[in-house]
Amino acid sequence: PAHDERDFAFARKFSIKIKQVVTNLYMSDATEFQDDLPYTDKVGVVVSSNEFTGLDCEEAKQKIVAKVGGRITSTYKIKDWVFSRQRYWGEPIPVVHAENGKIYPLAESQLPLTLPEVEQYAPSGNGQSPLSNIPDWVNVTGYVNETGDFIVASEAREGFDLIKAKRET
Repeated sequence: PAHDERDFAFARKFSIKIKQVVTNLYMSDATEFQDDLPYTDKVGVVVSSNEFTGLDCEEAKQKIVAKVGGRITSTYKIKDWVFSRQRYWGEPIPVVHAENGKIYPLAESQLPLTLPEVEQYAPSGNGQSPLSNIPDWVNVTGYVNETGDFIVASEAREGFDLIKAKRET
């Protein structure tokens, strides 16, 4: 927990002892973790680690791998798309909610969905995104084409019914 912010906070909250195994170059004699923040720098000196104590991190990695076998790898955590974290108000999701209760994706020809120009980015006050304050953008009319995609339009194509819908905000 001494080298990861979330693990550090968890250990502090539950009074778990924190053992520092990497420190900066100027405190290489440190044996007890004394800081209020985790040490997360990419460079440093290994401490409290038997024969690896005193080595810089890169050299220690190589020697540890040589001792235990294996190889150094990188692991990437690919998470589900979290649109709401990408912008203040969230990413414009290209779906509409029709008055009949059905949800339709926007047709590919309607992409990319661009956000409207707005003067104020204040929250709606009711838990909705700031986009919900823009009725001209939220409320749309259009029709559902033969592939089941929604086309924003003021008139329906021949053979299709015009329906009212709301954009996802």
